[in-house]
Amino acid sequence: MLTNCNIMFFYLMMYLRQVFKIFQINYLVSVLLIFSAIILANLSIYSLKRREVAGSLAFSLLMMGFCIYSVGYAFEIISTDLETMKFWVSFEYIGISYIPFLIFLFINQYSENNKISNRILLFILFFISTTTFVLVQTNDFHNLFYSSLSVDYTGVFPTLKIEKGIWYWVDAVILSLVVIYGNITYLVYYYKSESIYRAKVFFLIAGSLVPYISNLLYLMNFGPANIDLSPFAFIIMGFLYMMGLFKYDMLELFPVTYKQVFENIEEGVVVLDDNDQIINYNKAAVNIFEDLEEVKKGRLITVQFKDYPIILNDDEQEGIIEIKRKMKINKYRLKKTKVYNKKIQFAGKILVFNDITKEQKALKVLEKYATVDELTGLYNRRYFLEYCEEYIKNAKRYSNNASFILMDIDYFKRINDTYGHQAGDSVLKEIAYLCCESIRNNDIIGRYGGEEFAILLPDTKIQDAFKLTERLRKNIKQKKIKATDDSIVLLTASFGLYELNTETDEKLSEVFMKADRALYQAKEKGRDKIVVYKP
Repeated sequence: MLTNCNIMFFYLMMYLRQVFKIFQINYLVSVLLIFSAIILANLSIYSLKRREVAGSLAFSLLMMGFCIYSVGYAFEIISTDLETMKFWVSFEYIGISYIPFLIFLFINQYSENNKISNRILLFILFFISTTTFVLVQTNDFHNLFYSSLSVDYTGVFPTLKIEKGIWYWVDAVILSLVVIYGNITYLVYYYKSESIYRAKVFFLIAGSLVPYISNLLYLMNFGPANIDLSPFAFIIMGFLYMMGLFKYDMLELFPVTYKQVFENIEEGVVVLDDNDQIINYNKAAVNIFEDLEEVKKGRLITVQFKDYPIILNDDEQEGIIEIKRKMKINKYRLKKTKVYNKKIQFAGKILVFNDITKEQKALKVLEKYATVDELTGLYNRRYFLEYCEEYIKNAKRYSNNASFILMDIDYFKRINDTYGHQAGDSVLKEIAYLCCESIRNNDIIGRYGGEEFAILLPDTKIQDAFKLTERLRKNIKQKKIKATDDSIVLLTASFGLYELNTETDEKLSEVFMKADRALYQAKEKGRDKIVVYKP
């Protein structure tokens, strides 16, 4: 290892001394290759700094592989003897050997394809790449990679003449298959994307094809004898990738989120870039918005969601969206989240749609149970009293009239004792229905407790309240109510009335205490009576 380092240091010094001998064409070519290596090294470092983006790490390693190749070939070009050329070839293959593996790794990371089959292929390619590296380093013992190596002195400058071995062709075929697979993957993304996202994919395709085409020309013996054109093509590739990275942010085709996250959550997710263009969405989002499936990446949300103002309004970060599908209305809670990069620059937004249809239905059921008496369907005591308390406050503020009725079914205990509690429940339900039929639309009725019912009559003086109560009393007395399938009962009810005094500061409890006193007097007078409270 120390010997190799000494050799590298020695040739680096020799190289620097000879760089200025520009009249020698091999040194000009070598300078060009070093320039290419510098570009590739910078691309590698830049990508490594962006390693939070899918595919950046693999892209960085790939650029470093090309960089090693360029550096090695730069020194090979200025070498004059076979042993030195073989040394630099061995150095070049530190980078070249793993290029098929790194290309495939980059494609998988970039497209976020984590299928088991792809992982197996990655392992196979790593094994093949390692085999290539080992065979190059040990070629003198088997000649499987190069059948023979010699120096050709007939050209403008000495060059390494090679006879390709069987594994050389195996490696070339595998590289071709990987490059073809990669460009097919890029083309799929290209046709699925719109506007600026096509430009990003274009630079990936163009950059990968340039060195591949130059390698094919070299394999077919086109171009200068014994000169590998691929490292020179890296210059063009480097400029293409630099333009793609710095102008179009080429690596960030999916700058905000990752595909695998989408597949594992139930909420619909739509990802936007900093220009409000759609760049990704998951299957759950397609289930919510069916037309999303046909949307190409890069489409503006002002076009896609024009019927949903809440999505387009940047001031509203949360809200409820109703979506009608097949005669059914589903409700979704929308939450918008802004995303920033490491430099705290705005990078895009994530829209999350959470289905709350069942939650809303359950909420309505809970609200019903919280306000309604389960047996009669009337307001329960708690809600009825809360409503009355709020009404009394407003009535006193605006000097509005209001009357209260407290009603009790006479001798109701006999129903339970004679026919049972189930029959008593049936009677209560029928009385509740009869009360609702007898009062006005704006009157409020509630089950006060047991067989007692309370009624609020808004904007009603006591004289009108008495008339309404009398009508209700008669309706109950005349009604034949089924206690059981073969039993009919006749019932009466007693009533206590009270008119709200808006000039005093009486509380709700006092109002119903006075109505209850009037009801007690009605019962004392023989029941089936109406008594108006008087001080």
